[in-house]
Amino acid sequence: MSASEAPDPSAEDDGWIAEESGSWYENLFAGHVLPILKFRRAAEGEYAPVAVAGSGFTFGEYTLVTCWHCVSGELAEDEVYGVPYRSEGLDQQRYDSVSELVDLEQVGERDLALARIGIAVEPKLTLAEKPAAWGEDVVACGYPLPRGVNDPFYRTMRLESNAAILKAASRG
Repeated sequence: MSASEAPDPSAEDDGWIAEESGSWYENLFAGHVLPILKFRRAAEGEYAPVAVAGSGFTFGEYTLVTCWHCVSGELAEDEVYGVPYRSEGLDQQRYDSVSELVDLEQVGERDLALARIGIAVEPKLTLAEKPAAWGEDVVACGYPLPRGVNDPFYRTMRLESNAAILKAASRG
């Protein structure tokens, strides 16, 4: 993400990192970081979750970036990788839609993969123009160890994940 999208801290407010950027990053995280699941295609546009594969992120423009090891497993003929999302936005409680990962491919020999997805997210993010300088704030986010849990109430698999946002702040 480029520095131009980061919140502008007030020089007089020492609590900015904990209060302002925390909720700003959490909202950004909720829209741009998505769990990746293996789904069984039941019918056109209908998917049954099979297993949690990992997580990925989008810059907002129909592209998903993830680790290759998350999506390199064998798929049965009726299985696909996809991302669940909230069709009505982040205020919606549960994921209700699925977007398949299309044109999924490994990037070179790296543990990196790219795919097209059928959703766009605002605001759109951009890569920074230059690497972070020593002492500059850096943020990393993801869903470490997401898992699928059988939900007896809904009689379906429920996605259980603990989002993590790691922020390294410079000390002045």
